[in-house]
Amino acid sequence: MHSAASESTAGAAEESHASAWRAPTGREIGTLLTIALLVLFCRLPRLLLHGRILAEEGTTYLRYAWDATPLRAMLAPHQGYYSLLDNLCALIAARLLPLSAAALFFTWSSVAVQLLLLFLVIECEVFPTPSERWCALFAVLLVTPNLEVWLNLGNCQSVLAVAAAVILISSTRRLFAVRTGTLTLAGLTGVTSLPLIPLFWLRVWRERSRRALIFALSITLPAFLQSVVLLHSIRSGNRPVTSPYLRSLVAYISSRIVVLPLTTGRGAEYYGEFVLQHAGIGWTFALYLMSCALLVLGYLLFRRTSRAALVLYFAALLSSSFDWYGCLSCTFARLPSSGGEGRYFFAANSILLLALLLAATRATPRWISGAAAIFFGWIICTGIFHYFRMRPYLNDYPAWQPQVRRWQQDERQPILIGPSHWRTNPLYLTHQHPNRKDLPVNAYDSLAARPRDD
Repeated sequence: MHSAASESTAGAAEESHASAWRAPTGREIGTLLTIALLVLFCRLPRLLLHGRILAEEGTTYLRYAWDATPLRAMLAPHQGYYSLLDNLCALIAARLLPLSAAALFFTWSSVAVQLLLLFLVIECEVFPTPSERWCALFAVLLVTPNLEVWLNLGNCQSVLAVAAAVILISSTRRLFAVRTGTLTLAGLTGVTSLPLIPLFWLRVWRERSRRALIFALSITLPAFLQSVVLLHSIRSGNRPVTSPYLRSLVAYISSRIVVLPLTTGRGAEYYGEFVLQHAGIGWTFALYLMSCALLVLGYLLFRRTSRAALVLYFAALLSSSFDWYGCLSCTFARLPSSGGEGRYFFAANSILLLALLLAATRATPRWISGAAAIFFGWIICTGIFHYFRMRPYLNDYPAWQPQVRRWQQDERQPILIGPSHWRTNPLYLTHQHPNRKDLPVNAYDSLAARPRDD
């Protein structure tokens, strides 16, 4: 009886909010996106003024697009998956723009993806009031792990995964073309969005609508391509599926999903060190019990909120259960770091924070929504604080244009890529494109240099 009553209350609250929803005006959308762009700019103005290229953006995608034929560069999978966005931007930067403009183009392409996500959040029917839209906007901008995915092309797949989750709780009757196109782009840009596929098919089963079916197919069909590429990568040994460090996964996930957003990187570092120093069966068992308790509490909270909040909760769980795979070989090593590799859980953290916003505005009884609001505000504050702590990391990249000017005078001059530990793998580009038809697709993948996780 109590369960049925709580579900009825949550459903009634959701219907009430849905009936109160009004589409945001053009002025409101423009204001919110302008504020978001100012936040992005004020964090590090020189980044949007001069641009940057980080890690695989340069050493893998740009270099391959420079050396291979255009068609081969467009279709080549890298890093164990296929990324349409990275391939397309690298090809445009290598073949249509002067090399000096490549860094700005990469950075502003990332800005466009971030603004696309924020536009979809603003237009999401689940956030009916201006105040909720403002909170949702800052939830995505300020959630703690955002600095690692902040304005770099290689991690746009995580931003698109959050966009897919937002579309999952959005109406199929509005912005249908934009939302369908975003889902297709997300499915073709890495594997981060693919764990959400079961929820799209659950929506098809519940709604029995043609548009819900198109949404599901838009993200599912690219998954077949990604699965082929991923299986080939696993069989070739580039992406291992077993690890002696799997026992640390619960600690790693809880560190990045719970401890990092609540305590910033310093808390995650202390937590990781404690787990590593107390790796006995007792502490491990206690950690598993606490994790199970948090899972149950989360379910109870979001069940008393709304169907959309519950969908976001399961979307975050599905995302976090898979996203650690991106850093399988560094899972154990990164556990005691100050939030390192948090980008692999940006999607799960952002989705959970949006669900927490819904709980803060709709959960019953009122004390539960009040507690959710406190947690929401606390996580926003820790996200701001964590950004200032990690600001030196954001500045850790060499200027692009001066290096390109030296390269223009002598093609033997290397072009260094940030952050600092990537400078041992500089770019060597020729003035004339080699247009190689025989260049292996993984010739420049960083996975080739990554230690095997035996």
